[in-house]
Amino acid sequence: MALALVSLTLLLAPFQIAATALNLNWKRKFPLYWHKIIRRVLRLTVTLEGNLSDNRPALIVANHQTWLDIVTLGSTFEASFIAKAEVRTWPGFSTLARLQRTVFVNRSRRSATGETANEIADRMIEGDAMILFAEGTTGDGNRVLPFKPALFGAAQMAEKVAHVELVTVQPVVVAYTHIRGSQVSRAERKRLSWYGDLELVPLYLD
Repeated sequence: MALALVSLTLLLAPFQIAATALNLNWKRKFPLYWHKIIRRVLRLTVTLEGNLSDNRPALIVANHQTWLDIVTLGSTFEASFIAKAEVRTWPGFSTLARLQRTVFVNRSRRSATGETANEIADRMIEGDAMILFAEGTTGDGNRVLPFKPALFGAAQMAEKVAHVELVTVQPVVVAYTHIRGSQVSRAERKRLSWYGDLELVPLYLD
């Protein structure tokens, strides 16, 4: 799996870098196709219930359990993510996040939240759908944690700056229902989650 991930990234990265530099629409499409291929490599089946809005500007608000959420959502939406600033220091993940055109949030500085909201609003006005994990952290998959409201202000900013009547806020729930064909119970769902002090990788290599 790691070899496939690295090979695919090396193959598509130059095209994504060029598309971003030249401001081509493909800068939004390459990450979508990258995630679709990785989803197949992981043998991750995604069933979509409900309708995805084509309206722009758009903020997609989702729950967060594990790094698999990135592949699940990234292979479903033509969108970019909003992530905590620490992701910039994670080997490998930092490169992937930048290629995805991720917006990073510095939570250690309160004033940075407003700056980030402005950046998100600008990206939404440009036509990017932005994915926000509204809980601000990962959970165990059995409940939704309280939302962090600060970055929701980006939707209001986009509305004012772009002088549009409507900014779409699309709620999304990611639920992992089966492992190797067997239905996941409430107790087993924690096996799929990455939260607290859990390690990042071992669960998925069993």
